[in-house]
Amino acid sequence: SLRMAQLQAKGTYKIGHATPLTGSQTELGTVFKNAADLAAELVKEKGGVDGVPLQMLTEDHMADPKQGITAFTKLVNVDKVPVVIAAWSSVIVGLSPTAQDLKTMLINYGANTPTVRGAGQYTFSAFPLADVDVKALARFLYNEKSARKLGVIYISNESGRVPAGVMKDEFERLGGKVVAFEAHEPDAPDFG
Repeated sequence: SLRMAQLQAKGTYKIGHATPLTGSQTELGTVFKNAADLAAELVKEKGGVDGVPLQMLTEDHMADPKQGITAFTKLVNVDKVPVVIAAWSSVIVGLSPTAQDLKTMLINYGANTPTVRGAGQYTFSAFPLADVDVKALARFLYNEKSARKLGVIYISNESGRVPAGVMKDEFERLGGKVVAFEAHEPDAPDFG
């Protein structure tokens, strides 16, 4: 595309990254940022992509869809990135219309809600969705580990509720019994 040609002419490929750097999900978001920065650095050390280095530009989405739109829009309109990687189910689903409007690729690397599938023609998932991997986990627990009782503790947001529900439904469909099904708030200090 023209945008990719312009970026290559400047001597670097820019990749946008949106992750929570503040708020209740800071710890995980910081790990994701560090991993993305390390990956870009390793590519650079290996000579880049066809000799062109990568530059990772990260913005904070606070695990909030509205902040995600702000971060995405800044990365695309100000930083001129042709692609943004991000995670968090509510953020990816919330960002998909913006990715569509700005005609910019959004790559999901961590959202697991099945609503990511088909969210928009510019939204791609590189992460297994809950209706695939969580069902497989339920079958593994029931069939391979002979589990007949299961307790489910999940985070009270879309990233937790959806897979927890899939787990409960699939495990019970197989004949197992879910003996506990408990939510905790995203910023809960403990689960006791």
